[in-house]
Amino acid sequence: MKGFVKYFFSKDVFIILLLTGVISFLVSNIKINLDALNPLEKMFGDFDLTDIYFSQIKTKKNKEQKASISDESSEEAEKLKRIANTITVVNIGSAEGGRKRLTELLQIINEFQPRCVGIDALYKSYKTDSIMKPINDALAEELAKTKNLVMAAEISFKESTRQKIINTDDEDFKPVFDTLITSHPNFMKNAYPGLVNLITEATRDAVQRQDLAGGLATCRTFPTKEKLDGKEYLFFGIKLAQFYAPDKVTRFLQRNNEVEFINYIGNYERFNYANFTELFEMYEAYKNGETQLKTNFENLFKDKIVLLGFTGVEDINKVTSDEDRFYTPLNPNYVGKAERDMYGVIIHANIIAMILLEEYIDVSPQWLDFLVSALITYLVTAFFVFLHAKLDFWYDGISILVQFLLSFLLVLIIIEVFDLFRLRVNWSLGFLAIVFIPNFVEVYYGAVAKIYDYRQRLRRSREKQVATLGVDE
Repeated sequence: MKGFVKYFFSKDVFIILLLTGVISFLVSNIKINLDALNPLEKMFGDFDLTDIYFSQIKTKKNKEQKASISDESSEEAEKLKRIANTITVVNIGSAEGGRKRLTELLQIINEFQPRCVGIDALYKSYKTDSIMKPINDALAEELAKTKNLVMAAEISFKESTRQKIINTDDEDFKPVFDTLITSHPNFMKNAYPGLVNLITEATRDAVQRQDLAGGLATCRTFPTKEKLDGKEYLFFGIKLAQFYAPDKVTRFLQRNNEVEFINYIGNYERFNYANFTELFEMYEAYKNGETQLKTNFENLFKDKIVLLGFTGVEDINKVTSDEDRFYTPLNPNYVGKAERDMYGVIIHANIIAMILLEEYIDVSPQWLDFLVSALITYLVTAFFVFLHAKLDFWYDGISILVQFLLSFLLVLIIIEVFDLFRLRVNWSLGFLAIVFIPNFVEVYYGAVAKIYDYRQRLRRSREKQVATLGVDE
């Protein structure tokens, strides 16, 4: 330990850190065409360490909690189940026959008095021809009867603004939302608009939900609220949660975060879920005398938050397209994702559950991340300087093993911090130190230190010659 402390305060550590900083600065300012690395960039560019937690650890915990629900001592599992059971997701199917089907679904749902209803779909047109007018009128009438109704809205840009965003070279240009896209006013008479734009930091300029769904971006975040023409609009899930637990929503909004990370609890199987075909069949049986089915309907809808949205043309287990499907951190393939794993309406259900549970994800302040990363970098540098001095020619092989162990340990610490405190940290500088410092230590002692020692010996030799000449004279 004393030996390590000696190297901890060695001048070599400071010189190596300075050398690392200079080289990093020079490399970062060299423009190199790295098109050959594009496939790797696409594969790893959207990767986040917290994805490992959600994809592996969280999924395993979900299975354990599901197995322990019957255990009275499992308070966390019981609380999670209770919250999840307050949310019911209903698949509204494809656009074909959609409005007539939605009207029939709402008639069933309203009969059993839900707390609030959210519709994650846009119905922009209101045709009045002989075929569509009765269908549209019936839907508008049923929507008007629906209590605490929230309908999807998208906040976006006018085409002129969008073109300006695309063509501008001004890095300081910050576009302002100027368009609210909603269903036809006849459908919105009794409805509150709720924003459904699932925007990540990487796609914030795109702002359209389909822009995110069409790319490889993982849906980790959502905007809490946006302003348009002086009026504030809440996100879809927040507005629905407000009808169920206004105090919790107030506390959530007091966090004052423009963008929040989603603390996923799971896919559709974690919530009450019903497909439209199953509901119609069950309701027909109920009307034909099977009165015991009333309990089933009450469990689904009575005093619940009901979400209606697209989860497949026929059923959630028969994926025929990627319409309104997203990559999420729960995706089992968290690197090089193959299939989108969650429908948009299920993501909204997860957001509502997060608010009702009041289990949010916080982000470590930049100054703290920098402080921790700087400490990691200094410790790593001092440690490898110590190893180089003690291991001599064994250093090359052992340093690689130590690099791997330190990287693995840092990953574990980051995931553990996230698991215990729901805190996202960015210690990327610490990772870079583990990757590059061992090589810079070799460069320093193999070249820089030898050149310095050679110059010192040369200087001493010259001083000695001068001193000898002085004696002879």
